[in-house]
Amino acid sequence: MNINRVMIITGGTGGHIFPGLVIAKCLKKRGCFVKWIGTKNRLESILVPKYKIDIEYVYIPNFLNLISINFLFNFFVYIKSIYLIIRKIKCWKPDLILGFGGYISFCGVISAWLCKINSIIHEQNSIVGFSNKILYYFATKSLQAFPNTFNSNVITVGNPIREDILSIKPPNIRLINRIGKINILIIGGSQGSEIINNVIFKVIKILDISKYSFLHQVGYLNYKKNLSLIKNISNNNYVCVDFIYDMCNAYNWADLIICRSGALTVSEISNVGLAAIFIPFIYNNNHQYLNAKFLSKNNSAIIINENKLDEFLLVNIILKLDRKKLFNMSNLSYLNRIKNSNEKFIKEIYNF
Repeated sequence: MNINRVMIITGGTGGHIFPGLVIAKCLKKRGCFVKWIGTKNRLESILVPKYKIDIEYVYIPNFLNLISINFLFNFFVYIKSIYLIIRKIKCWKPDLILGFGGYISFCGVISAWLCKINSIIHEQNSIVGFSNKILYYFATKSLQAFPNTFNSNVITVGNPIREDILSIKPPNIRLINRIGKINILIIGGSQGSEIINNVIFKVIKILDISKYSFLHQVGYLNYKKNLSLIKNISNNNYVCVDFIYDMCNAYNWADLIICRSGALTVSEISNVGLAAIFIPFIYNNNHQYLNAKFLSKNNSAIIINENKLDEFLLVNIILKLDRKKLFNMSNLSYLNRIKNSNEKFIKEIYNF
């Protein structure tokens, strides 16, 4: 099928947006025209223009509002949103519509179905999200990041990964001759995790800091909240920042990562080949736990239940991880990666 114009309809969170940005970049390299439909005042309105992608906006209420007292009003807002997207489709005339989840993706794929235009949905997590659970029956093709997410014969392509992260050398080359302090990277997502942060602040005081180097992303709000504490404990071996802008360099530096287990984080860690201690966010269908299981099942990662997390448990685990164990975990993680995710995704776009 000849694909020259692709409309990406998604937004809300980085987990939906970043895979779309990676695929948009791949398509543009092939000479394809890309247009993005998102929601104003959400993350996509900041990120997408930075990638020089044309974006238009449609207002979409939260699905939960459909069961609120304003059900009738919000229902008609959804109908209006679908109508507006249909108008944009008929005006721009895309050959294909891509949905990466989120409320606006729901309206987008339904609009594609009504316009009889091919559409593809992609599920990033190990559990199907609410929108994609419905859109599976309306999309022309469904793709999944992890095996067995959908209960049927759906193609597994992995999560799209940025090229700079894919360029990091594999662990058997990157880590083979490392000596000295063990480098530990701690992230809790762009917003940070207060639970993880508070435990790490205590861990720093217990561990022999001369044997480790820490790079800790605490998140914008948490950085301001804990600024005095951070200044007191920061030194040459413990660096605390609000946000890490160069994740490629951070991954390359790290011997071990302590983090949440969002779908993209798990996929990036596996493609880099990095030993991990996952502390899954326990809400939202527990999907982060299942994401983490993708790597922990082959002993390339350790999972700590958030309810059991404390500084003593984490210190005990860190002390057991010497360079040999970390090297083995990193290699197992890399071997367990889903290879060539970007290429597999692009192949499915052109394979109709």
